[in-house]
Amino acid sequence: MQKGDEPAMAPGATTAGQSAGAPAGGAGESGSGEAGGQPLYASGETVGEEPSGEGGPGDGGEQADGEPPDGEVVDGEQVDGEVVDGEQVNGEQAQRWETAASRSAIDRSGGAADTMLMTIYYLDDQTGGETLQPVEIKVPATITPVAEALRHLLHPPVELGLYGEFPPGTTAALPNLADGVVTVELSPEVEAVRGKAATHAVIASLVYTLTEIPGVDAVQLWVNGRPAELDGFVWSVPLSRADLENWNLFRVEPVISYSGA
Repeated sequence: MQKGDEPAMAPGATTAGQSAGAPAGGAGESGSGEAGGQPLYASGETVGEEPSGEGGPGDGGEQADGEPPDGEVVDGEQVDGEVVDGEQVNGEQAQRWETAASRSAIDRSGGAADTMLMTIYYLDDQTGGETLQPVEIKVPATITPVAEALRHLLHPPVELGLYGEFPPGTTAALPNLADGVVTVELSPEVEAVRGKAATHAVIASLVYTLTEIPGVDAVQLWVNGRPAELDGFVWSVPLSRADLENWNLFRVEPVISYSGA
Protein backbone atom coordinates (compact mmCIF):
# COMPACT_ATOMS: atom_id res chain seq x y z
CA MET A 1 0.00 0.00 0.00
CA GLN A 2 1.32 3.40 -0.84
CA LYS A 3 1.23 5.88 1.97
CA GLY A 4 -0.85 8.95 1.22
CA ASP A 5 0.77 12.31 0.73
CA GLU A 6 -1.67 14.36 2.77
CA PRO A 7 -2.18 14.24 6.55
CA ALA A 8 -4.61 11.50 7.51
CA MET A 9 -7.79 12.07 9.37
CA ALA A 10 -8.46 8.43 9.97
CA PRO A 11 -11.86 7.05 10.74
CA GLY A 12 -13.13 8.92 13.69
CA ALA A 13 -10.00 11.01 13.76
CA THR A 14 -9.79 13.87 16.21
CA THR A 15 -7.18 16.52 16.56
CA ALA A 16 -5.82 17.88 19.79
CA GLY A 17 -8.60 19.64 21.67
CA GLN A 18 -11.33 18.30 19.39
CA SER A 19 -14.07 15.79 20.01
CA ALA A 20 -14.38 12.76 17.79
CA GLY A 21 -15.25 13.47 14.18
CA ALA A 22 -15.64 11.68 10.89
CA PRO A 23 -12.62 10.21 9.09
CA ALA A 24 -11.67 11.26 5.61
CA GLY A 25 -13.99 9.46 3.28
CA GLY A 26 -15.93 7.81 6.11
CA ALA A 27 -17.75 8.11 9.41
CA GLY A 28 -16.14 9.26 12.61
CA GLU A 29 -14.30 7.71 15.58
CA SER A 30 -11.57 7.42 18.44
CA GLY A 31 -10.31 5.30 22.54
CA SER A 32 -9.47 4.96 26.33
CA GLY A 33 -7.57 2.69 28.66
CA GLU A 34 -3.95 2.07 29.42
CA ALA A 35 -1.40 -0.70 29.25
CA GLY A 36 2.10 -0.32 30.52
CA GLY A 37 5.31 -2.28 30.73
CA GLN A 38 8.54 -2.71 28.89
CA PRO A 39 8.61 -3.24 25.15
CA LEU A 40 7.60 -6.80 24.35
CA TYR A 41 7.67 -7.16 20.58
CA ALA A 42 9.46 -4.97 18.06
CA SER A 43 8.35 -4.40 14.53
CA GLY A 44 10.49 -5.53 11.61
CA GLU A 45 13.14 -3.32 10.10
CA THR A 46 12.42 -3.71 6.42
CA VAL A 47 8.69 -3.09 6.29
CA GLY A 48 6.41 -0.44 7.71
CA GLU A 49 5.09 -2.12 10.81
CA GLU A 50 2.99 -1.51 11.95
CA PRO A 51 -17.05 1.80 14.63
CA SER A 52 -20.68 1.55 15.22
CA GLY A 53 -23.77 3.69 14.48
CA GLU A 54 -24.26 6.43 11.93
CA GLY A 55 -21.60 9.07 11.91
CA GLY A 56 -19.09 6.62 13.38
CA PRO A 57 -18.24 5.72 16.96
CA GLY A 58 -17.26 8.43 19.34
CA ASP A 59 -19.69 11.04 18.02
CA GLY A 60 -20.54 13.14 21.03
CA GLY A 61 -18.18 11.04 23.17
CA GLU A 62 -15.59 12.42 25.52
CA GLN A 63 -11.88 12.25 24.95
CA ALA A 64 -9.93 9.90 27.20
CA ASP A 65 -8.48 11.64 30.24
CA GLY A 66 -5.27 9.66 30.45
CA GLU A 67 -6.42 7.41 33.28
CA PRO A 68 -6.30 3.62 32.93
CA PRO A 69 -9.59 1.74 33.13
CA ASP A 70 -10.62 -0.01 36.32
CA GLY A 71 -11.73 -3.57 36.56
CA GLU A 72 -10.23 -7.01 36.69
CA VAL A 73 -8.00 -7.85 33.76
CA VAL A 74 -8.54 -11.17 32.04
CA ASP A 75 -7.13 -13.18 29.14
CA GLY A 76 -3.92 -13.87 31.05
CA GLU A 77 -2.45 -10.52 30.01
CA GLN A 78 -2.37 -8.82 33.43
CA VAL A 79 -4.11 -9.39 36.74
CA ASP A 80 -4.23 -6.48 39.19
CA GLY A 81 -1.12 -5.07 37.59
CA GLU A 82 0.81 -8.32 37.92
CA VAL A 83 2.10 -9.73 34.67
CA VAL A 84 1.02 -13.30 33.96
CA ASP A 85 3.09 -15.44 31.63
CA GLY A 86 5.02 -12.29 30.86
CA GLU A 87 8.20 -13.64 29.29
CA GLN A 88 9.81 -10.80 27.43
CA VAL A 89 10.65 -11.48 23.81
CA ASN A 90 12.64 -8.94 21.86
CA GLY A 91 12.19 -8.18 18.20
CA GLU A 92 15.19 -10.23 17.08
CA GLN A 93 13.91 -13.35 18.83
CA ALA A 94 10.40 -12.76 17.56
CA GLN A 95 11.58 -13.05 13.98
CA ARG A 96 13.22 -16.47 14.29
CA TRP A 97 10.57 -18.23 12.29
CA GLU A 98 11.02 -20.42 9.27
CA THR A 99 10.31 -18.69 5.97
CA ALA A 100 6.86 -19.71 4.79
CA ALA A 101 6.50 -21.11 1.28
CA SER A 102 2.73 -20.75 1.12
CA ARG A 103 0.09 -18.45 2.56
CA SER A 104 -1.82 -21.53 3.66
CA ALA A 105 1.11 -23.04 5.54
CA ILE A 106 2.53 -20.31 7.78
CA ASP A 107 3.94 -22.25 10.72
CA ARG A 108 5.39 -20.05 13.46
CA SER A 109 5.01 -22.60 16.23
CA GLY A 110 8.73 -23.26 16.45
CA GLY A 111 8.08 -26.96 16.87
CA ALA A 112 6.04 -26.48 20.06
CA ALA A 113 4.20 -29.58 21.25
CA ASP A 114 1.02 -27.62 21.93
CA THR A 115 -0.10 -25.31 19.16
CA MET A 116 -3.10 -23.25 18.11
CA LEU A 117 -4.30 -21.38 15.04
CA MET A 118 -4.56 -17.60 15.05
CA THR A 119 -5.98 -15.28 12.39
CA ILE A 120 -3.93 -12.17 11.58
CA TYR A 121 -5.04 -9.40 9.22
CA TYR A 122 -2.37 -8.11 6.84
CA LEU A 123 -2.30 -5.87 3.79
CA ASP A 124 -1.84 -7.70 0.50
CA ASP A 125 0.53 -6.48 -2.20
CA GLN A 126 -1.42 -8.52 -4.75
CA THR A 127 -4.27 -6.02 -4.40
CA GLY A 128 -2.07 -2.97 -4.06
CA GLY A 129 -2.71 -2.81 -0.33
CA GLU A 130 -6.37 -2.04 -0.88
CA THR A 131 -7.64 -5.11 0.96
CA LEU A 132 -7.11 -6.81 4.30
CA GLN A 133 -6.14 -10.43 3.95
CA PRO A 134 -6.84 -12.55 7.04
CA VAL A 135 -4.49 -15.53 7.30
CA GLU A 136 -4.53 -18.42 9.74
CA ILE A 137 -1.09 -19.08 11.15
CA LYS A 138 0.11 -21.85 13.45
CA VAL A 139 1.55 -20.56 16.72
CA PRO A 140 2.49 -22.03 20.11
CA ALA A 141 -0.50 -22.48 22.42
CA THR A 142 -0.62 -19.54 24.82
CA ILE A 143 -2.70 -18.02 27.60
CA THR A 144 -1.80 -14.56 26.27
CA PRO A 145 -3.30 -14.60 22.76
CA VAL A 146 -3.47 -10.80 22.44
CA ALA A 147 0.27 -10.48 23.04
CA GLU A 148 0.89 -13.35 20.61
CA ALA A 149 -1.25 -11.70 17.94
CA LEU A 150 0.67 -8.44 18.32
CA ARG A 151 3.92 -10.31 17.84
CA HIS A 152 2.81 -11.59 14.43
CA LEU A 153 1.08 -8.37 13.40
CA LEU A 154 4.32 -6.45 13.91
CA HIS A 155 6.27 -9.09 11.97
CA PRO A 156 4.30 -9.87 8.80
CA PRO A 157 5.37 -12.64 6.42
CA VAL A 158 6.61 -10.22 3.79
CA GLU A 159 8.08 -13.09 1.79
CA LEU A 160 4.47 -13.96 0.89
CA GLY A 161 3.47 -10.44 -0.13
CA LEU A 162 1.69 -9.79 3.18
CA TYR A 163 2.69 -6.69 5.10
CA GLY A 164 1.68 -3.95 7.53
CA GLU A 165 2.08 -0.20 7.91
CA PHE A 166 3.52 -0.06 11.43
CA PRO A 167 6.62 2.15 11.30
CA PRO A 168 9.95 0.35 11.78
CA GLY A 169 10.96 0.06 15.42
CA THR A 170 7.39 -0.07 16.75
CA THR A 171 7.23 -2.21 19.89
CA ALA A 172 4.39 -3.45 22.09
CA ALA A 173 4.11 -3.82 25.85
CA LEU A 174 1.91 -6.42 27.50
CA PRO A 175 -1.71 -5.61 26.64
CA ASN A 176 -4.52 -5.17 29.14
CA LEU A 177 -7.96 -6.75 28.66
CA ALA A 178 -10.93 -5.73 30.78
CA ASP A 179 -14.67 -5.78 30.11
CA GLY A 180 -14.18 -6.74 26.48
CA VAL A 181 -11.82 -3.84 25.70
CA VAL A 182 -8.16 -4.57 25.08
CA THR A 183 -5.78 -1.69 25.66
CA VAL A 184 -2.60 -1.91 23.61
CA GLU A 185 0.41 0.25 24.42
CA LEU A 186 2.74 0.69 21.46
CA SER A 187 6.00 2.60 21.44
CA PRO A 188 6.13 6.19 20.14
CA GLU A 189 7.42 5.00 16.75
CA VAL A 190 3.86 4.11 15.76
CA GLU A 191 2.97 7.81 15.76
CA ALA A 192 5.37 8.31 12.86
CA VAL A 193 2.82 6.74 10.50
CA ARG A 194 1.86 9.20 7.77
CA GLY A 195 -0.88 9.34 5.16
CA LYS A 196 -4.53 8.36 5.26
CA ALA A 197 -4.00 4.95 3.71
CA ALA A 198 -1.23 3.94 6.12
CA THR A 199 -3.06 5.33 9.14
CA HIS A 200 -6.23 3.47 8.22
CA ALA A 201 -4.19 0.29 7.74
CA VAL A 202 -2.71 0.50 11.24
CA ILE A 203 -6.16 1.03 12.75
CA ALA A 204 -7.87 -1.67 10.73
CA SER A 205 -5.22 -4.36 11.15
CA LEU A 206 -5.15 -3.86 14.91
CA VAL A 207 -8.93 -3.87 15.36
CA TYR A 208 -9.69 -6.75 13.00
CA THR A 209 -6.86 -8.93 14.30
CA LEU A 210 -7.48 -8.44 18.00
CA THR A 211 -11.27 -8.74 17.81
CA GLU A 212 -10.76 -12.20 16.32
CA ILE A 213 -9.77 -13.26 19.83
CA PRO A 214 -12.62 -14.50 22.05
CA GLY A 215 -13.47 -11.94 24.71
CA VAL A 216 -12.15 -8.96 22.77
CA ASP A 217 -14.90 -6.64 21.53
CA ALA A 218 -13.01 -3.39 21.02
CA VAL A 219 -9.46 -2.02 20.90
CA GLN A 220 -7.86 1.05 22.45
CA LEU A 221 -4.38 2.17 21.40
CA TRP A 222 -2.15 4.12 23.76
CA VAL A 223 1.32 5.63 23.50
CA ASN A 224 3.18 6.77 26.61
CA GLY A 225 0.07 6.36 28.76
CA ARG A 226 -2.24 8.47 26.58
CA PRO A 227 -4.46 7.88 23.54
CA ALA A 228 -2.30 7.41 20.46
CA GLU A 229 -2.25 10.14 17.82
CA LEU A 230 -1.75 8.80 14.31
CA ASP A 231 -1.19 11.60 11.80
CA GLY A 232 -3.99 13.73 13.23
CA PHE A 233 -6.26 10.88 14.34
CA VAL A 234 -6.56 10.69 18.13
CA TRP A 235 -7.63 7.20 19.23
CA SER A 236 -9.78 8.62 22.04
CA VAL A 237 -12.36 5.84 22.44
CA PRO A 238 -12.22 2.06 21.93
CA LEU A 239 -12.96 0.93 18.38
CA SER A 240 -14.94 -2.19 17.52
CA ARG A 241 -15.07 -4.21 14.34
CA ALA A 242 -18.56 -2.84 13.70
CA ASP A 243 -17.12 0.68 13.76
CA LEU A 244 -14.64 -0.20 11.02
CA GLU A 245 -17.26 -1.98 8.96
CA ASN A 246 -19.36 1.18 9.05
CA TRP A 247 -16.39 3.21 7.86
CA ASN A 248 -15.78 0.79 5.00
CA LEU A 249 -12.04 1.47 4.91
CA PHE A 250 -10.96 -1.85 3.40
CA ARG A 251 -12.47 -4.79 1.66
CA VAL A 252 -11.80 -7.85 3.79
CA GLU A 253 -10.95 -10.98 1.82
CA PRO A 254 -11.97 -14.51 2.86
CA VAL A 255 -9.68 -16.10 5.44
CA ILE A 256 -6.84 -18.20 4.08
CA SER A 257 -7.12 -21.32 6.23
CA TYR A 258 -4.07 -23.14 7.51
CA SER A 259 -3.55 -26.40 5.65
CA GLY A 260 -0.03 -27.28 6.74
CA ALA A 261 1.02 -30.18 8.90
